[in-house]
Amino acid sequence: MKEIYMKMLEEESIETLLHVPPNPIDTDIKCPNCMKGNLVFIAIDDVVCYEIGCGQTFILVDAKTVRYK
Repeated sequence: MKEIYMKMLEEESIETLLHVPPNPIDTDIKCPNCMKGNLVFIAIDDVVCYEIGCGQTFILVDAKTVRYK
């Protein structure tokens, strides 16, 4: 059990050293800029619309509210 825990800590420290971005999470928030696609959550201050022609970034205010970055 201790070896598994140590391996998890090692993998986590390697990810932070290499600045590996977190896995993006799809949300059900419509993009207020293009009104076509849903936003993708990467971090609190990095919510992005990946719709073609949009690419706008937002900041998450609360569970269902975003504001332009």
